[in-house]
Amino acid sequence: MEIFNELSILVISYHLIAFTDYLSDSDIKEKVGWSALAFTLFNISVNMVIMMHQTYKLLKITYRSLERKIKAFFEDKKQKKHPTEQTNV
Repeated sequence: MEIFNELSILVISYHLIAFTDYLSDSDIKEKVGWSALAFTLFNISVNMVIMMHQTYKLLKITYRSLERKIKAFFEDKKQKKHPTEQTNV
Protein backbone atom coordinates (compact mmCIF):
# COMPACT_ATOMS: atom_id res chain seq x y z
CA MET A 1 0.00 0.00 0.00
CA GLU A 2 2.79 2.37 0.89
CA ILE A 3 4.58 1.69 -2.38
CA PHE A 4 1.36 2.31 -4.33
CA ASN A 5 0.91 5.69 -2.63
CA GLU A 6 4.55 6.63 -3.24
CA LEU A 7 4.23 5.75 -6.93
CA SER A 8 1.03 7.78 -7.11
CA ILE A 9 2.82 10.82 -5.74
CA LEU A 10 5.58 10.28 -8.30
CA VAL A 11 3.13 10.08 -11.21
CA ILE A 12 1.22 13.17 -10.08
CA SER A 13 4.53 15.01 -9.69
CA TYR A 14 5.39 14.19 -13.30
CA HIS A 15 2.02 15.60 -14.33
CA LEU A 16 2.94 18.93 -12.73
CA ILE A 17 5.71 19.46 -15.29
CA ALA A 18 3.02 20.03 -17.92
CA PHE A 19 1.68 23.06 -16.04
CA THR A 20 4.92 25.03 -16.29
CA ASP A 21 5.94 27.25 -19.17
CA TYR A 22 7.71 24.23 -20.67
CA LEU A 23 4.48 23.40 -22.55
CA SER A 24 2.64 26.22 -24.25
CA ASP A 25 -0.19 24.20 -25.80
CA SER A 26 -3.28 24.65 -23.64
CA ASP A 27 -4.99 21.56 -25.08
CA ILE A 28 -2.17 19.33 -23.83
CA LYS A 29 -2.28 21.05 -20.44
CA GLU A 30 -6.00 20.36 -20.22
CA LYS A 31 -5.56 16.69 -21.11
CA VAL A 32 -2.73 16.32 -18.61
CA GLY A 33 -4.91 18.01 -15.99
CA TRP A 34 -7.73 15.54 -16.57
CA SER A 35 -5.21 12.71 -16.45
CA ALA A 36 -3.88 13.96 -13.12
CA LEU A 37 -7.41 14.26 -11.79
CA ALA A 38 -8.32 10.74 -12.94
CA PHE A 39 -5.17 9.28 -11.41
CA THR A 40 -5.79 11.11 -8.13
CA LEU A 41 -9.38 9.84 -7.99
CA PHE A 42 -8.15 6.32 -8.73
CA ASN A 43 -5.65 6.57 -5.87
CA ILE A 44 -8.32 7.84 -3.47
CA SER A 45 -10.72 5.08 -4.56
CA VAL A 46 -8.17 2.32 -4.04
CA ASN A 47 -7.27 3.66 -0.60
CA MET A 48 -10.95 3.93 0.39
CA VAL A 49 -11.70 0.36 -0.72
CA ILE A 50 -8.74 -0.96 1.25
CA MET A 51 -9.74 1.02 4.35
CA MET A 52 -13.35 -0.19 4.12
CA HIS A 53 -12.18 -3.79 3.73
CA GLN A 54 -9.89 -3.52 6.77
CA THR A 55 -12.66 -1.88 8.80
CA TYR A 56 -15.09 -4.66 7.82
CA LYS A 57 -12.62 -7.33 8.94
CA LEU A 58 -12.03 -5.54 12.25
CA LEU A 59 -15.77 -5.14 12.86
CA LYS A 60 -16.33 -8.80 12.08
CA ILE A 61 -13.68 -9.85 14.60
CA THR A 62 -15.02 -7.44 17.22
CA TYR A 63 -18.58 -8.66 16.68
CA ARG A 64 -17.57 -12.30 17.13
CA SER A 65 -15.64 -11.47 20.29
CA LEU A 66 -18.55 -9.50 21.70
CA GLU A 67 -20.96 -12.28 20.77
CA ARG A 68 -18.83 -14.83 22.67
CA LYS A 69 -18.64 -12.56 25.72
CA ILE A 70 -22.41 -12.02 25.77
CA LYS A 71 -23.06 -15.72 25.36
CA ALA A 72 -20.64 -16.56 28.18
CA PHE A 73 -22.23 -13.89 30.38
CA PHE A 74 -25.73 -15.29 29.97
CA GLU A 75 -24.58 -18.88 30.41
CA ASP A 76 -22.78 -17.90 33.62
CA LYS A 77 -25.86 -16.04 34.81
CA LYS A 78 -28.04 -19.06 34.01
CA GLN A 79 -25.72 -21.39 35.94
CA LYS A 80 -25.75 -19.09 38.97
CA LYS A 81 -29.53 -18.92 38.90
CA HIS A 82 -29.97 -22.68 38.52
CA PRO A 83 -26.86 -24.37 39.93
CA THR A 84 -26.57 -28.04 39.20
CA GLU A 85 -27.01 -30.13 42.27
CA GLN A 86 -23.93 -32.08 43.11
CA THR A 87 -24.06 -35.02 45.43
CA ASN A 88 -21.09 -36.15 47.40
CA VAL A 89 -20.64 -39.87 46.98
